[in-house]
Amino acid sequence: MLKARNVTFKSGDLVALKTARANLNRAIRQAKRAYGQKIQGFFQDHTNTRKMWEGIRVITNYKAPQMSCKDDVVFLNELNDHFGRFEVLNSNTVRKSEPHPGEQVLSFETADVRRTLKNINIRKAAGPDEIPGRVLRECADQLASVLTDIFNTSLNQAIVPSCFKTATIIIKYADDTTVVGLIRNDDDRAYREEVEQLVNWCSRNNLLLNVDKTKEIIVDFRKKQPSHTPLHINNSAVEVVESTKFLGVHITDTLTWTKNTGSLVKKAQQRLHFLRRMRRSHLPPPILTTFYRSTIESIMTNCISVWCGSCTAADWKCLQRVVRTAEKIIGISLPSILDIGRKRCLTRANNIIRDSTHPHHGLFSLLNSGRRFRSVRSRTARFCNSFIPQAIRLLNSQ
Repeated sequence: MLKARNVTFKSGDLVALKTARANLNRAIRQAKRAYGQKIQGFFQDHTNTRKMWEGIRVITNYKAPQMSCKDDVVFLNELNDHFGRFEVLNSNTVRKSEPHPGEQVLSFETADVRRTLKNINIRKAAGPDEIPGRVLRECADQLASVLTDIFNTSLNQAIVPSCFKTATIIIKYADDTTVVGLIRNDDDRAYREEVEQLVNWCSRNNLLLNVDKTKEIIVDFRKKQPSHTPLHINNSAVEVVESTKFLGVHITDTLTWTKNTGSLVKKAQQRLHFLRRMRRSHLPPPILTTFYRSTIESIMTNCISVWCGSCTAADWKCLQRVVRTAEKIIGISLPSILDIGRKRCLTRANNIIRDSTHPHHGLFSLLNSGRRFRSVRSRTARFCNSFIPQAIRLLNSQ
């Protein structure tokens, strides 16, 4: 249609040019409407995050980089030697044997093996042989007949090749393991014994502690802090840090949350770019709101009941600035982070009150009137702004 409009423009026929322009504008509107419906299809189900990110890739025209294989002969020979080492360890010579007449032997079909290889999930980690799932799936046609022959020979002779039995599957590392110790009168023997017990337990259960990734954080608000003897694990000193990241939350030795909120704001601002691209694609406000709540608000409210009471005014201002920017993009009013934090605190407190087995259930005790909860005595503003005292104040203010 664009070419037809150009032809009529050069011909000088005004009537034909007007018709060509109208047809072109109508086709553009239809294409935009079809593109909008296609984009909306990615965001209909807010629980399907994978589908939503596929829509983001379509909007941003993101294309994954192409994987290229090395053509270095030396590298290919090293790769062959690496995977050929299993054959060197196999001292048993496996030979095919014909089954007896009338004997029904369990066997695999090449088509079944090929189908299984092509259904391998490439997102899962490789096994002990360190062969990626992508290699097995892409080379299914070449490997199907070979693996079928190996499996059927093993079934016929009731012998498992030794290379199949040399691998030992163990859990290599213990992730997100935390030891918390309370040191009184500068006596840290109980704390060090607890760490030693953890190391021994990991050793008995075939777990390895990566000392290079193990960090120690010391929270001490005394003006005169004594020197701390370094903690050693497996004859290696553990690094003492001022802040650490635990379950997505930045914890500092001063128990302030500026670094944590700064990290959350940075992540949220990066995803505002996708919200702007969705707005340019003329998506309706409900879909934009769904994307905001699932990908931006969820980041800024991560573990908000832990740190919302101790945030400074500057931290709240940074968080709320992201909300105001999202409101301008979507065109509707959004709940403030402070209101969400108070709501989450109330929800968590009510869940603790209903659960009599919760460790903090006894801290929420009613007064004799039965209408208000007993306040927790706090000597510092830091503890007064923590979750338990703040939750009790919110419950009593209802």
